[in-house]
Amino acid sequence: MPDSALSVLLAAFAAASVPAFHDEEVIIVHDASVPQDKAHDHPHLMIDWDARNPFAEPRSISLWAEEPIGDPDFAVLGSLYAAERLPLTAMADGAARAAANWLAGRSSARTALTALAEWDIYTDERAFDPDHLQIPLPFTHSAWGFLSIADRAGRFTHTTDEHTGWTLSLHDEHGTPIGNPVWSSSNDSDLVDCAEDSTMLAAVVAQWLTSPVSRHCDCYAQETHNQRHDEQCNRYRLPA
Repeated sequence: MPDSALSVLLAAFAAASVPAFHDEEVIIVHDASVPQDKAHDHPHLMIDWDARNPFAEPRSISLWAEEPIGDPDFAVLGSLYAAERLPLTAMADGAARAAANWLAGRSSARTALTALAEWDIYTDERAFDPDHLQIPLPFTHSAWGFLSIADRAGRFTHTTDEHTGWTLSLHDEHGTPIGNPVWSSSNDSDLVDCAEDSTMLAAVVAQWLTSPVSRHCDCYAQETHNQRHDEQCNRYRLPA
């Protein structure tokens, strides 16, 4: 990565008062109370980039959170920012704002991911979309769908004081949503307490992942190769 591009990224974090340093092929972001040489021993953020060659400006960047779970292992809590094909300064500023909100405890993404981690539910940067988080859900041994999480305004990385209540949607193996959301916050007010809402959300996701239900197909799709399953197919059933 060219020094000029690296400088742009580090400058964006410095402008947001976010401690960050270059470490081999990534940038490490950490809390100001943690010394740089101890950053890996505490929950921290990592920013990665993608360029066609070492001298090209990055085409995309992503920012995700990790926490230590025993030396030398880390658990990826999830991503909180991703952007591509934008000017580098815009991507850097967006990542810096997301990191500042995370470190200040204002990140809805951090609140939700921390609640999920209490149930040993983790994701990685590939499960992240700027507007929602994906949780893989096995249908059978060879077929997977996923649960997606976003608030009612269709966001995942907003600040906690903007939180409108989580919704949980089920998607089939093609990524198509199955009917209406399978769960949403019961609070009908415009704004919802993100911590309390995330605790309830995590318990529902855990139920989906651990409920001992069989998801074998019982619709007409089993009679025709590659036919889409009915929305009422057993593989999409709610947890017991």
